[in-house]
Amino acid sequence: MKRNIIITGFMGTGKSEVAKQLACKLKMEFIDMDRIIEESRGMSIVNIFARYGENYFREQENKLVKELSQKENTVIATGGGTLLSSDNARILGQRGQIICLYADSQTIYNRVKRKNNRPLLKGENVLSEINRLLEERKKVYNNFTIKIDTTNLSVQEVVDKIVTLSKSVLRAKGEEMKEIKVKITEDKEYKICIKKGILINLGEHLSKTIENKRIIIITNPLVNCLFGVKLLSSLKKGGFNPDLIDLIEVPDGEKYKSLSTAKYLYDELLKRKADRTTTLIALGGGVIGDLTGFVAATYMRGLPLVHIPTTLLAQVDSSIGGKVAIDHPLAKNIIGSFYQPKVVYTDPEVLQTLSDKDIKNGIVEAIKIAVVKSPTFFKWIEKNIDLLIKKHRDLLCELVKEAVSLKADIVLKDPWERGLRKVLNFGHSIGHALEVGAEYEDLSHGEAVALGMLIETKIARHRGICSEKFEKQIKHILSFLSSSLSFSRKRESIFKYIKNIDYNQFWGTLTLDKKNYQGRMTFILPKALGKVILIDDINKEEVIKALEEFKREWKLC
Repeated sequence: MKRNIIITGFMGTGKSEVAKQLACKLKMEFIDMDRIIEESRGMSIVNIFARYGENYFREQENKLVKELSQKENTVIATGGGTLLSSDNARILGQRGQIICLYADSQTIYNRVKRKNNRPLLKGENVLSEINRLLEERKKVYNNFTIKIDTTNLSVQEVVDKIVTLSKSVLRAKGEEMKEIKVKITEDKEYKICIKKGILINLGEHLSKTIENKRIIIITNPLVNCLFGVKLLSSLKKGGFNPDLIDLIEVPDGEKYKSLSTAKYLYDELLKRKADRTTTLIALGGGVIGDLTGFVAATYMRGLPLVHIPTTLLAQVDSSIGGKVAIDHPLAKNIIGSFYQPKVVYTDPEVLQTLSDKDIKNGIVEAIKIAVVKSPTFFKWIEKNIDLLIKKHRDLLCELVKEAVSLKADIVLKDPWERGLRKVLNFGHSIGHALEVGAEYEDLSHGEAVALGMLIETKIARHRGICSEKFEKQIKHILSFLSSSLSFSRKRESIFKYIKNIDYNQFWGTLTLDKKNYQGRMTFILPKALGKVILIDDINKEEVIKALEEFKREWKLC
């Protein structure tokens, strides 16, 4: 995605003029946040402060930041206090490079005294007030990585300096590690670290994260064959004693995400005398991550957990947010907990080993987060989907970073899924019921969620929640599945769960979904890109109607 450049800093440092000329030079869109707020309210910033107060103005800034988070290829000039909010800095920083301009207080005074349009500079001693505010904001401004002193520079010189810096930043962008902090409570947070090739040096990173050097890796035979030796070598290089590292293999496949496999792992942990300081590393896809997380959460009431996701689906979705669970024959992910890891290490390079089917599974989950959260990301996926399927390295890395950023933003606001986080279940009510009907075999999670999104969008259209045009958008972006909608298997194998569906049994499975509340059937239905709604009065007849229409469209009846 084309990144933004965010110009911030204290008043009088040249933000607006620098941003305007920079946008012109780089042929990017220019946005001045203060001007937009003035135009929307029909009055100057000074009058907004005078009439409504600073708190009101900051609320308008916060709303505008959320809108601008959907922009790309834009130079944004913020207000001097906009990024004092850590949320605003995080939101804009996810989509662009923040550059902080500064100058000495005398220079700032000389620049701002010409105009009486600074609502925070009250009283006769303006220079003293500038010094007070600079000291107050010093810690925040110093936190920005790129800072430019504009004291003795012209606007053009500042612009040229930013252009040079931007080029070097872009060159390094593919090599740098993206860290996303997930803060669950005041005293509990962890990092999601995304970097191509991080697996090679993972031991060095991990040694700074976990206290005890006793480690048990849980993986499956295929992933062990691909990455087991590489991980063990990396841990050894990081100072871990090979004698204190064990590895346990479990079979691959959703049907093994079960109580019986969990019992097997408990037995193995007991045999190896694992204690509460033993770290479990989940090396694998969604099944390994969910299963290992569930065991970590319940063995001895909690072991340190580290995720190393190796599938696209796990990297963009299942390793993020602390949901851990196993399946029951009657309901998917019904036995589980919220249990956050110590850290998540994501290496997009490992995706080059995946089959087309596994790549497409992950793209489906990325599409889901785009539908519920970001029209810009949706359009980017639409534009690049062919290259993503072909495993274009840089684009896959960008996909992972953007999807994780978007999901983490939701998890931060609602870690226990009491409200907002429920939107991430779009496509999953129908999808999970289909997986149960398939007895967790043959139909993959990505395939089921793709079908779920198509059918749940159809329910939304029937209710008048979304338009026919929107439904066509969803069908179009999932058209990469349409040759068979079965990821290189016979069309029959994926569709048979809908073609031969027993509606009473299917509805019975839906009634067991963990999102339901007090007997009310709950779905997340889309209104438009970036807008979804929770509906808790879904009825059997409309589900059957949507399924029947789907069958007719795909000539399954």
